[in-house]
Amino acid sequence: MRLIAVALLALAPAAAYRGTTSQDKIASVITGADGQVQRIRIGYSAPCRDPRYRFPNVMRFEPPFDTATPDLVATKLTLREKLKGGGRTRQTVTLSATRAGNAWKGTFATTIVLTRAGKHLDTCRLKRVRWTARMTH
Repeated sequence: MRLIAVALLALAPAAAYRGTTSQDKIASVITGADGQVQRIRIGYSAPCRDPRYRFPNVMRFEPPFDTATPDLVATKLTLREKLKGGGRTRQTVTLSATRAGNAWKGTFATTIVLTRAGKHLDTCRLKRVRWTARMTH
């Protein structure tokens, strides 16, 4: 029984940070006991070329990151997904985050290319969103 309790403590986050983006969407960071980031979540809404549409989402980042220290995280990803209705997305994402005291702050950018049957439908782009997340108590 003691081994289970020790294992559960090892999985528990050491600190949770919550805040918002410059779009007034969710931003959160979870760090482990070693201070390393375990998860970052950023909510966003990327405007598309066709002004009638937006691409809303919440992006979840987990290790491995391109750069990761207890005070700095940076990564660039390319994701591909199938959409309901037969479409596809190719999304490029850039995230940077720095810790200062009891807060994390950073930037997030993304470009989403939407296709169906190999034909380009639209491109949605968010050039840069700033975000801040403060330690919760």
